[in-house]
Amino acid sequence: MFKINEVTKDYTTTRPVTADEIVATALDILAVRLPHTDALTNPEAVKNYLATQFAGLEHEIFACLLLDTTGTVLSGMRRCFEGQLMVVASIHVKS
Repeated sequence: MFKINEVTKDYTTTRPVTADEIVATALDILAVRLPHTDALTNPEAVKNYLATQFAGLEHEIFACLLLDTTGTVLSGMRRCFEGQLMVVASIHVKS
């Protein structure tokens, strides 16, 4: 679908692409780049990373993002549970 120029790092395509294809390719690029950078060292970077991971979902996700002490992603985001929180979560207040 997309072809990368190894010198300039520009992407080109030989056919029209949909928005969904662009988003899927962008997520693939981020999945490779972010874990190998110190991109998650501030709240804005974390917000942007998680926004790309959860974009387009129609339900809640409970996930863990494993970081080392410098904020580098260790093994990516792990989805633990998916679904509606109101169905699976109950909170009991203790006095």
